Amino acid sequence: MTYYTKFEKPLIMNTSPNEKIIKLKDEVIHLVWTHYPDFPPKERYKKQHALGRELLKSSLKSDYKLEFNEQMLGFNRYGKPHLRNYPDIHFNISHSNRAVILALSSKEVGIDIEEICNFSPAMIDRIFSDRERAQARFFKNRDEYFTRLWTLKESLMKYNGTGLKFPLTDTTFLLKTKDYPIKITRNDELFFQEKIEDASVFSVCTGKFK
Repeated sequence: MTYYTKFEKPLIMNTSPNEKIIKLKDEVIHLVWTHYPDFPPKERYKKQHALGRELLKSSLKSDYKLEFNEQMLGFNRYGKPHLRNYPDIHFNISHSNRAVILALSSKEVGIDIEEICNFSPAMIDRIFSDRERAQARFFKNRDEYFTRLWTLKESLMKYNGTGLKFPLTDTTFLLKTKDYPIKITRNDELFFQEKIEDASVFSVCTGKFK
């Protein structure tokens, strides 16, 4: 599956150091994130989970006047969470070692954030297609290039809500720009990608809005 992509500058309606509101087609996605110290490994998941819930709670209250509680959550067969009685409100959360990010939308959405990191040769062979690996020569920072691709693939999987159902090398993104932020259009999906703090990249995937 090759993502022959159309690249455009996204319409950013509002931005602050820890928030963006972007418009893709006729719909709006609200992105909000927070940074934190690198928690000790034994505490990391619990702390990240709590921060993600706090972002969800505060954003639902500010955007929809909803008071969040855990009983509002349901999960699909693969573990993707959703709001049980609010079919027009969708969210997704992602963590890196030092950041957590939330996406809110009226359509299904997936998001991934990663610190720019080194990919070993074995990881590159397992994750990226031949064409993606060949294209790396056009990018000065290979680690950043591969991190960008990884967040696109991960956001797609989280958007679909089915986990890893196909080899990652079966999906190819042909990046044609070194710029941020970008909107990427491919058939039935829209992607938004941004770099924050010069150390992390996040990608959002959603369906085309009718």
